[in-house]
Amino acid sequence: MPKKKISKGKQDNNVVPLSRVPSVPEAEKIIRHLVKEGKISFSKHARQRMRQREVTTPQILNCLSK
Repeated sequence: MPKKKISKGKQDNNVVPLSRVPSVPEAEKIIRHLVKEGKISFSKHARQRMRQREVTTPQILNCLSK
């Protein structure tokens, strides 16, 4: 029986790999910067879950910017 290929999903060309795992304060700073620059996007699955939970994009961006 041939091996099945496991798809890891669509690659996002806007994702920049980090050279190391940031500390919590560094990660928070990066996230706040990305929100400020308007560089946050949501996967199809995330948007589906947002609708299910009745959570809006501005609510999420507000949380991420704190």
